[in-house]
Amino acid sequence: MYNGAYDASTLETIGGRVTNIERVGSRQGIWLQVETDQETFRVHLGPAWYLENQEVNITTDDTIEVTGIRGAWGGETTFAASAINHANRTIELRDSNGYPLWMTWQTDQNSEVY
Repeated sequence: MYNGAYDASTLETIGGRVTNIERVGSRQGIWLQVETDQETFRVHLGPAWYLENQEVNITTDDTIEVTGIRGAWGGETTFAASAINHANRTIELRDSNGYPLWMTWQTDQNSEVY
């Protein structure tokens, strides 16, 4: 989506109202449309299963704060979320290098414990 170009020095935080929620693709990636005072963004959060396991329950008209990087996907400006603040809670989605935490979580969940 961002061609591996995750630059932590370009992190920014936006706050706004969720106007649409989509599940996209076979992996059910969650995309939000967030409207700020200045513009509207498509925000990629991560796979539905990861957000459900983190007990994230965002609905249309919720107010949310998103920290991440801007990019382009499908010819439009998008935002790859590294963390979200919602309902007085912060949910981390990526590490400081931009690596998706759901990739680590999935590996950890599939490991055998002795």
